[in-house]
Amino acid sequence: MATIDVFDIKKNKVGELELSDDVFNTDVKEYLIHEAIKVQLANRRAGTVAVKNRAEVSGGGKKPYR
Repeated sequence: MATIDVFDIKKNKVGELELSDDVFNTDVKEYLIHEAIKVQLANRRAGTVAVKNRAEVSGGGKKPYR
């Protein structure tokens, strides 16, 4: 198991913490990092895009009947 130092806000060492090898000593799966970044960026979007429906569009210029 790996150990890391734990610091407080004033950068004083207050202890050590053991990290599990099952979590921190594995291969990096780059596709998971990519998916997590894409999710975060998608969630930042405002999502306020809109399109005009048939009632809001101005006339097409063609006569609608004979």
